[in-house]
Amino acid sequence: MSRYSGDKQRKRRLTLAALKKTELSGFYFFMLDADDLVHKDVCDFILTDDNRAGYVVDKGYVYDVPSKTLGALKGTTPFYEHCGSCAAVWLTKDELPESSSDKETLIHRIRDHVTLPETMRENGKCAQKIPFFAVFYYLNHGVNNLVLKGEKAQRKSSLAGRHKVLEQVKKDNIAKAFSISNFDL
Repeated sequence: MSRYSGDKQRKRRLTLAALKKTELSGFYFFMLDADDLVHKDVCDFILTDDNRAGYVVDKGYVYDVPSKTLGALKGTTPFYEHCGSCAAVWLTKDELPESSSDKETLIHRIRDHVTLPETMRENGKCAQKIPFFAVFYYLNHGVNNLVLKGEKAQRKSSLAGRHKVLEQVKKDNIAKAFSISNFDL
């Protein structure tokens, strides 16, 4: 694991350890990167359905900023395999870490988003798929996890081209659902 990913995991554990000291008995913890957007209906869906296990995003959009290419990931190219902003996990107080160095809890075991649904199942959490395109993932917009890890984003940016959304009406609806107004889709 890269130094960046390790730091990100420690911050998650630190946040959850602080929440363990509160009056909360259980809650959904959504793993979300700062540069990704969530569909306006995700919270309502999760809170209404409330399965008390978790939710995984298998359908989402990827946008390559330099080429202004929008792609739709689903089916044989599940969104969660490409973007870490892909899950809301139900956690109880007993499942929370004691400190930022606690690596025995569920949240530490599910740090790899590529295998997230399987890891959750192995740990007694059968994650339900969110039934709509739930997250908008930006690529190549500056410094991000790929850059900090020293990985090339070209492999990821080709996802947008391979799964390109062409219809302008659809792009306009996507922009509205994710409150995007400051760039051209």
